[in-house]
Amino acid sequence: MLSIQRIAALAAWISLSAYAGTPAENAAVAEAMAQLDSAKIMVEQTYRANRIFPNSANSPLPMQLSSARYVASISYTSVGDPAASVIISLTGTGNQLIDGKYIGMFAAGRPDGDILWTCGTAGAPTSGEPNAITAMYPYLPPECRH
Repeated sequence: MLSIQRIAALAAWISLSAYAGTPAENAAVAEAMAQLDSAKIMVEQTYRANRIFPNSANSPLPMQLSSARYVASISYTSVGDPAASVIISLTGTGNQLIDGKYIGMFAAGRPDGDILWTCGTAGAPTSGEPNAITAMYPYLPPECRH
């Protein structure tokens, strides 16, 4: 699983290299996107098995991050079925527009068992929907500029 995360982070970093960030900023966003992709898989597996998102106290995510350099924290919040969010806090880039800020994946469960995911900025680790923090947009992939 860790090698998949590293491959995803590398692919994300390569795709982000065209954005307006320094190598540290691009690496931070790539690492965050890789962590979010891994978290999405865990949430999807739980949702598909139970047809409901677990409540926040029963998070399907691990309590600790594995070898994260720029991701300070990851949190899972179920804001009431059929919705949940996974939010990551960034650190270590030296950019006040990114450090201490949040990127998230916001899930909406559908009756057919599928999940509609939206990537975006978040105002807090418990945000239930994207918050359009536009100062972060130059550092994020287009699909996360919500």
